[in-house]
Amino acid sequence: TPVPLGETYHALQTGVLDGVDIDLDALVNLEMQRIGQHLTITNHMIYPGVFLVSQVTWNSLSPQHQEILQRLIIEAAEWANAEQVKADAASLARLEAE
Repeated sequence: TPVPLGETYHALQTGVLDGVDIDLDALVNLEMQRIGQHLTITNHMIYPGVFLVSQVTWNSLSPQHQEILQRLIIEAAEWANAEQVKADAASLARLEAE
């Protein structure tokens, strides 16, 4: 049953939902561990990031600027992935401590 994220806690609490597929950050931030008794970590979620630019804008950049932008996008994606790994580890540690 699709339920808006803001209503998920109440839906679990009242039995409208029996379970939820959610990332650790959201689970901890919404404090769903207070009402859920079991947790299965599947590592099946990914956090895609997309960078879009129009062909007109891209073509207006010099080859040097295009190369710089491509390199910075890769660096930003690597940083974001590392931050997500840290956030997941922190969320899991919080759950284990409770």
